[in-house]
Amino acid sequence: MSLLQKTFGPRRKKPVDAPVVVVERGNDPLAHELAKRLATRDDELDPKNWAQEAYGRFYATSVPVYRAVRLRADAVARARLKAYQLRRDGEREWVGENHPVQRLLDKVNPWWSRNQMWKGIESYLCLYGAAFTWVNKPSPNDVTTWEMWLLRPDKVAVVRDKEKYIKGFVYDPGGANFPMLPEEVIWDRYFNPLEEYAGMSPIAPSRLSIEMQRDMLKVNRDLFNNGMMIQNLAFIMQGPMNQEQVDTFHERLAARHTGVGNTNRPIIVDRSQGADIKNLGFSTREMEFIAGIQLTKEHVADALGVPEELMAGAAHPTFSNRAEARREFYSNTITQEWDFLSSNRQENFIPMLPSQYRDLILDFDTSGVEAMTEDQNEVSTRTRAELAAGAITLNEFRRANGYDERPEYEVLFVPTDINPVLAGEAIEPIMPAVAAPAQEGRSTPDFLVELN
Repeated sequence: MSLLQKTFGPRRKKPVDAPVVVVERGNDPLAHELAKRLATRDDELDPKNWAQEAYGRFYATSVPVYRAVRLRADAVARARLKAYQLRRDGEREWVGENHPVQRLLDKVNPWWSRNQMWKGIESYLCLYGAAFTWVNKPSPNDVTTWEMWLLRPDKVAVVRDKEKYIKGFVYDPGGANFPMLPEEVIWDRYFNPLEEYAGMSPIAPSRLSIEMQRDMLKVNRDLFNNGMMIQNLAFIMQGPMNQEQVDTFHERLAARHTGVGNTNRPIIVDRSQGADIKNLGFSTREMEFIAGIQLTKEHVADALGVPEELMAGAAHPTFSNRAEARREFYSNTITQEWDFLSSNRQENFIPMLPSQYRDLILDFDTSGVEAMTEDQNEVSTRTRAELAAGAITLNEFRRANGYDERPEYEVLFVPTDINPVLAGEAIEPIMPAVAAPAQEGRSTPDFLVELN
């Protein structure tokens, strides 16, 4: 029996209107309190209403969805979530590699890496608009025993409560109702104006375009298989024809003119009997396959905040365009996602911890993300200008450009043509103005006379 089967119980088929069946957990007796309150399903939010399984299938069947979700998931996972403590001077200090909380954030469970966990969380958010992370606490006061497990959003039901807002959550992995308390679940979700207990999937606004592209590709595939779209042909026959004759005609037509082996087989019509054929459908040019695929790509990219230059098959991309688009992607989309995820854990995960760890601050370290670091040539140009203007010291310039600092270089170069002036003082010219001599036969202009 696998670890998941031991934890969640064996898979079994559940009747549609069966009462709630609770899987007991030896490491969490508090779950029984939630189980007692799950007498009916009236207060349970069905995850299928918003976290539809079809959204997950789009990831496996739609190239634009797969590409955009992978871009976001890979980008989010590049930064490391770190735990910090505040020093007396107000500055943050990283707790270090061996701190229990940092070790939990880095090694979430025996089977998942930190990178896999964040890719999964972001993928679920992009597809379903929500992500649920169960924090397993075998020993509530010993963080070193804790684990984090990512749950499928379309299998998690939110149990609402009129007084406490949420009673808990129920995970249904194949028929076993697994109760979870609010204090052991990290619930990430995007704002949903239509249902406050469910996240809004970014896929929902572009679902029609995604399904349209899927249908277009199916039609295009059938066209390549059959050489024509028989469903668009109208066969005008002399009648009357009974139903048996119609069925026989359809069967013979399908047998002779469908499939790859019959793509070049022509249709023969005996017009002596008054038969005729008319095409009532659209041609492939009229159906605009390529334009339809491009439209779907644009809708998915817009919904997920991915620049079109980063999507596969973007029109006329260049290296400079992609580099600029990647910086825009990180600054306008991924940075906000890091803030969203870190703030949610600050408010929901930190209170789960034992009291000695509740003063920690969680934040993503983006120093190792190339797209977030300034190009070295740009750094050199900017810091040279700041050094020449007297805005930074020589050591600050050397540090920004990768040089060693020295005590004798802790100096500030102030331009000699800049004099400090206090507020309210009159500004005196450094040197008196000298008027240009007037040439014979020419009078000095009025504005020069005033200046003199």
